[in-house]
Parts: sequence; C-alpha cells; structure tokens
Amino acid sequence: MDQSKSMIKTYINETVVVDELPSKHSPSNQQILSNLMDERRDNRKEMLRHVLGLTYLSFGLLAFIVITQTGMRIFTEMRDFTLLDNYQLNIFAVSVFGQMIGVIVVIVKSLWDDEKYLKKL
Repeated sequence: MDQSKSMIKTYINETVVVDELPSKHSPSNQQILSNLMDERRDNRKEMLRHVLGLTYLSFGLLAFIVITQTGMRIFTEMRDFTLLDNYQLNIFAVSVFGQMIGVIVVIVKSLWDDEKYLKKL
C-alpha cells in the first residue's frame, strides 16, 4: 500500500511544472489595446467575407437568369420563354444592386465605428 502512495506522489510531483502555472498579474493597457485591434480586424474580415459572398451569389443568380432567358429566346424557337417576367426581373435587379450598394455601406460603416471597441477600454 505504501508503495502505491509513493508512486502517485512521484507521478503528481513530476507532472506539475511551475513555469506553466498561470500568473496573477493583469495585462497592460497596450496589450489590451492590441488584443482589441486584432479582434476588430478579424471581425471586419469575417463580416465582409460573408457579405461579399452573399452579394456575389445574388449577382450570379441575376446574371444566370438574364443569360439563360436571353439565350433561350435567341437560340431556340421559344420567343416567349421567361424565368422571371419583366416586373419580377426589375424588382430582383433593383434589390441586388441595392444590396450591393446599401447593405455593404451600412455594414462597412458599422464595422469601422470604433466607439464600441473604445468602450471596452
């Protein structure tokens, strides 16, 4: 019994490394500011990546509809072929270009607003 207790003590004592224990001192203001700027940069990149991806996808869908509709009317005998009629196509086109301009401007403005990051300081 004594031998198993000594083995456990030895194992525990050999695995605890004093250098890797967490320290109690707080990070400096420069380190906090650096972490916030890194967080802000990462948030901006991630959000713009998602928004641009959705914008490209919706523009690609609009281009696909227009090209398909035009190609079917030119190269086939179906002169009245429509995927979307004129009213629907106009609404969709305005919404896609409105998204490209409006949504990206709003998101970029909110991403570059430094007030919420400075409040953390």
